[in-house]
Amino acid sequence: MKKIAKIIKLLKNKDIFLYIIIIFIGFIVYTIDIDVKNSDKCVILFNNKKIIKDISVDSIIDFDNVVIEIKNKKVRVVKSNCPDKLCVKTGFIQKQTEFIICVPNNLKITIGEENNIDGISW
Repeated sequence: MKKIAKIIKLLKNKDIFLYIIIIFIGFIVYTIDIDVKNSDKCVILFNNKKIIKDISVDSIIDFDNVVIEIKNKKVRVVKSNCPDKLCVKTGFIQKQTEFIICVPNNLKITIGEENNIDGISW
């Protein structure tokens, strides 16, 4: 208890207020959703590191015994023939930072932007 009292004496009211503000700003930055743009999202399917499909409408796709559902700008794997079914257990993804991978089927599903060219392409 004495150690805590000494620490509190060392800290002035302004210091405590500053620390609280820094922690609060850090929390706000951490919880902000980076994925602000919603309008031009599309689902990108990769097979062996090559883009096979780029879909932006709600649909159900059957790709090599993997059933993929796209609904309300979200995507999930409904059915797969892989043994662990981790791709099915992942559920819906909706952010550009999320992805679904099915290793036995060499399939990667991500959400991206239509006609997006990054700095490496230029």
